[in-house]
Amino acid sequence: MKRFKKIIYNCLTVISLVVCLATVGMWVRSYWRADYAARCFAAEEAGEDRRPECGTAVRDGHVLKANP
Repeated sequence: MKRFKKIIYNCLTVISLVVCLATVGMWVRSYWRADYAARCFAAEEAGEDRRPECGTAVRDGHVLKANP
């Protein structure tokens, strides 16, 4: 049982380290790149152009909430 707990603990430690490194990598990347994500809705009628209801932008190391 001790061996099983040690294996689980080591796996969780490695997963935590990978998530931490990925977060730091994306944070550093945000100083040179800008990303934007939005949820877009389909037009209800033909010819109608709807804008995204809300979005999130990452720029200069900061997360920004965008409301078009």
